[in-house]
Amino acid sequence: MKKVIFFLLVILVGFGAYWLYIQKVNQNDSSNKKPDALVISAAEPKLKIFDIHNKEGNDSLGYTIDVTYPKISGLPISMEAVANQLIQDFITTKTEQLKQNAVNFNPESGLSPSSLQIDYTLTALNAKILSLEFNIYEHVSGAAHPNSYIHTFNYNIKD
Repeated sequence: MKKVIFFLLVILVGFGAYWLYIQKVNQNDSSNKKPDALVISAAEPKLKIFDIHNKEGNDSLGYTIDVTYPKISGLPISMEAVANQLIQDFITTKTEQLKQNAVNFNPESGLSPSSLQIDYTLTALNAKILSLEFNIYEHVSGAAHPNSYIHTFNYNIKD
C-alpha cells in the first residue's frame, strides 16, 4: 500500500513540474498584452501590428458598434495587403450585418438596442506564424440572448 501511495505521489509531483514548465514556455512564447506597435526581434522581419479602433452608433436605428482590430505592417507587400484586406473584410462584414439587422429595430418598442463588440488577441507571433483570435460579442435587438464567439486568423509568414 505504501508503495502505491509513493508511486502516485511521484506521478503527481512529476505532472506538477511538467505543468509549470509548460506554463513558463507559453509565457515566454507569446504575450496577450497589446502595445501600440508590436515588433519582432531584430534578427527577424520587422513586423509591426497597430490597433485600429472604430466606435459608432445610431440612436434612430438603435445600434452601437465598438471594434478594435489589427493593421499589419512589415510583411512582403502582397502578403501584407492580403492579410490586412482579409481582416478588414471580416470587420466590414460583421458591422454591415449588424447595421442591416438594426434596420428592423424600432427604438420605441422598448427592446434593447443592437450592439457589436470585437476585440482581438495576438496568440502567436514569430518568424513563421502570425495568429490572431477575434473575440466577438453581438446582440441583435429582439433576440433571446446575445452571442459570444471566437474567430481566428492564422498566417504562414515564412512561406
